[in-house]
Amino acid sequence: VATQSQRLAVTGGVRLEYKKTDSDTTLKRQWVRPPLHLAKTYHDKSWAVNLLTSPTAGLLEGDSLEIDCTVGLGAKAALVSCAAFRVLTMQDGHAAINQTYLVERDAVLDVWPAPIVLQKEAMLLQETNLRVEETSTALFTEIVSPGRASFGESFEFTLWATNLRIYRSGTLVAYENFHVAPNQGDAADWKLRFPEGSYASIY
Repeated sequence: VATQSQRLAVTGGVRLEYKKTDSDTTLKRQWVRPPLHLAKTYHDKSWAVNLLTSPTAGLLEGDSLEIDCTVGLGAKAALVSCAAFRVLTMQDGHAAINQTYLVERDAVLDVWPAPIVLQKEAMLLQETNLRVEETSTALFTEIVSPGRASFGESFEFTLWATNLRIYRSGTLVAYENFHVAPNQGDAADWKLRFPEGSYASIY
């Protein structure tokens, strides 16, 4: 039986480019590959709305997920997820999520994902870069759950390391960089105040 370290890692994600056309927003270019699935674009007034789901069980060690999204001049786009995304139990390595967002002049981007669930002994490294022009608007949300409550898991993951940078007109305006390893005491305050509570970041 093959172990996780012997399986072929999965590298996939989405690359999206939205453009304004007359009074609407159109998804002009797209590339998608498991572990993500991109549903057909839904249009609401001047917005283009896309639903991101995962056709797989989640991320295993060695897997890498990339999200690269550009919202062009005057366009309005929303990326929404309706189901939790799991980072599964690992033996030696880690999984990675890399996100890059560019919101050009007079554009709007809304990122509202479902929670990332860190299962027992999961290891996840995240890198996020959001670039917003002076006249554009972005709402960026991230939710991370410290385990599967239905299985009695709480802070049994091995590592969650995240680095988030937000730039406004080229100037760094927000920066998060932290390393959470519960077995090293990094999550002590989090566990004390919210024993099963999720982490939420909203910008």
